[in-house]
Amino acid sequence: MLHVLVCYCEPDRDIAMRVLSGAGNHGVSAVALQDEGAGGPIGLERERQLRVVLDKVDAVIAVASRKALGSRRLLTDLALARGAGSRIVVLGLEPDLPLAGLTDSPPIAMFADVERGWRQLWTTLTVAGLGGPGAFDLDPARPPFPGANPYTEDDAAVFFGRDDEVRQGLAMIRRAHGGSGGPVLFVGPAGAGKESLLRAGLLPPLLRQSERWLVFRPVQCGERPFEAFGQAVAAVFRRFGETIHADAFSAALREAAISGDVDLARRRTLLVADRLLHRVRRVAGRMQATPVLVCVGLDRWLISDDPEIMAFLRMLRHLTRSPERPLTVIASVGSDGLTSAAPAAGAAPTGRTTEALRLSAFAGEIMWIGAAAASHRARIARAPARLAGVDVEDAAVAELVERAAAFADPIGAQRWLAATTRKLWDRTGGEGRWTVALVAEIAAEIAAEIAAESGNGPAGAPVASAAPVASATPLAPTARFRT
Repeated sequence: MLHVLVCYCEPDRDIAMRVLSGAGNHGVSAVALQDEGAGGPIGLERERQLRVVLDKVDAVIAVASRKALGSRRLLTDLALARGAGSRIVVLGLEPDLPLAGLTDSPPIAMFADVERGWRQLWTTLTVAGLGGPGAFDLDPARPPFPGANPYTEDDAAVFFGRDDEVRQGLAMIRRAHGGSGGPVLFVGPAGAGKESLLRAGLLPPLLRQSERWLVFRPVQCGERPFEAFGQAVAAVFRRFGETIHADAFSAALREAAISGDVDLARRRTLLVADRLLHRVRRVAGRMQATPVLVCVGLDRWLISDDPEIMAFLRMLRHLTRSPERPLTVIASVGSDGLTSAAPAAGAAPTGRTTEALRLSAFAGEIMWIGAAAASHRARIARAPARLAGVDVEDAAVAELVERAAAFADPIGAQRWLAATTRKLWDRTGGEGRWTVALVAEIAAEIAAEIAAESGNGPAGAPVASAAPVASATPLAPTARFRT
């Protein structure tokens, strides 16, 4: 569900109340913040409360009239929202309002045609990619269930069950870019769904906000990071009809980053990278947009002692923490290899993993990712199927949820549900019917396959994936990322 904050002054209360009353009909949860009329400067307590709210909402709706824009308190609220990276949608109640600096988008002209203005408001929020899976179009050529494969950007329409993580993740990205700096990391055990969250949950909204973000194609963290970064940049140039010699750029960056003097390397790397990123924005015609690098499996780099990889990570840290913020980095990080005490699959972190990352002085914002909540399993199974035209019996969904609940390991349950729903789709397609009997039949097939592969477990019984063994030794803090 989309969460918005409505900011208004008392004379405009009727419009604000209509936003609040109509929000639920459009899949929106709305809360209001009113300027009580004092018009004075914002207090520290009000600022603190506002920042807490901004971290929890996807957008801010500003009800704007000339009188409202004369309120210092309301203007300060909106300036804080803009500074926090919140998307601001303005409902203009009068023509020619002085909105410079408050929003990059033109206001919705409520004064011209009120009903059209309301339609434009809800459409604007949806088109902005802020409305969850329902905001994206289903690709009929793609199965609605990827099975054992991660979800990708093309699966945004069927990526259900992670609304809270998506909202919090987008807030973390905005916060890191607007103030705290540093890469944004999504950390968790294998099979938790980190890559799916990045690619199907977070990237589609960022891609929709093209005036603000310039998203590079995801990079798989392998052995040659500078080449991977160069290829991601080159792909942006190709997208806009231009070419760049990725090898030459990669070599220049590597030469700048791998220097005997750390401070000199930092200054040279920032200079070379900033020039290139400026060129990327110019080619894309989005001079105000921030390039976004997406790294999948960053743990393979974090635990490496390879000098080139360590230099590349220092470069990412410098670029994401420099005052100009020329680059935003978001990454999935497998926790299993970071400590010899990875938390049990699906369990909350003990603090060792996130502590190790923070002590490395690399991460800016960190979110722990476990399996999707058990309460979302029915929606994860039912919603994509019905969206694709499948006739799904409620009893069949209940059967799926009940069988998944038999797993002691939430990640094992998540993997089982992914495999079973994909087999159901392969068996029935978009015109079949999911029944209890069919669920039981396919569940028995999968249990037999698991038992045959693992050599244990009776046919028909769920077999959970093995959980990592706990230990008390965290990843040792290093000086590799210190400036």
